[in-house]
Amino acid sequence: MTAVLAISFPYHVLVIADCRVTWRAASRRLQDNLQKLYHFSPTGIVAFAGSVAAAQALFRHIASQPTGQPLPPDPTYIAHEISSWARAAYRSLPSADQVEFELLYAAADYSRVGLAGDNLVFADNVLVTMSAPDFQLYFQSDAAALGYGKSLEIADLVSTRDQLLSWATNRMGIAMQVGIAVGTYGERLARLSGEPVGGLYTVAVADVRGVTWYPYSYSQEVGIRVEGGKFVQFDNREVPNREFPLQAVWEFDVRRPSPSDLYVKPPDSRPERPPDA
Repeated sequence: MTAVLAISFPYHVLVIADCRVTWRAASRRLQDNLQKLYHFSPTGIVAFAGSVAAAQALFRHIASQPTGQPLPPDPTYIAHEISSWARAAYRSLPSADQVEFELLYAAADYSRVGLAGDNLVFADNVLVTMSAPDFQLYFQSDAAALGYGKSLEIADLVSTRDQLLSWATNRMGIAMQVGIAVGTYGERLARLSGEPVGGLYTVAVADVRGVTWYPYSYSQEVGIRVEGGKFVQFDNREVPNREFPLQAVWEFDVRRPSPSDLYVKPPDSRPERPPDA
């Protein structure tokens, strides 16, 4: 099952999601080969949890929309559009595919910019979740989650964020802060429930300048990196080493497991409480 987590900072929003898919056929099969975060709108990210068929229907519906439209006054308009598109796409599915499906939209608010410095632009963030079948918008403030990510304590997540705020004093500080945040939150997600979540994560950091991608791999032998703006998986356990692109949801075949057969074993035990940052 999916774990998605979004954390709102004063100058950007960080979103992290696993790559795991569970195939429930004659034998249960786990693979880490599906991208669940997507750049959408100039400063935003869309993430999903649940039905892959519903996600495919949604992105096909989005692709059918007219291009070259004016940018909405602020990202809340985009959130309402996503909600409307999701309802239409979900209703177009056969009843058998109308199962659990959640969406998260996180964006830096380009209409509400505060202090702008050399390395930081302080702006409000839009952080909203919605779920089938009505996709009503629920606006969040500090953090939001889908799937297994909802098992984490918001107070602990916010406390970690507040400890990281002081890192953002220069350009190197931002990179350091993102690295620590990704490692900390990735570790917590990896330990949520063991097998269902996995150990490979895609990460997006959205601010008013745009979206930057980062990888997180719990394992060192099997991992993920960013090349040319795309996520590439690698497996160093085999000779020669394998590498292959992470599959986008519109490329995914819901009837057939990926031949890459990548699987990352997550931590063996769940701690009593999340580790300190």
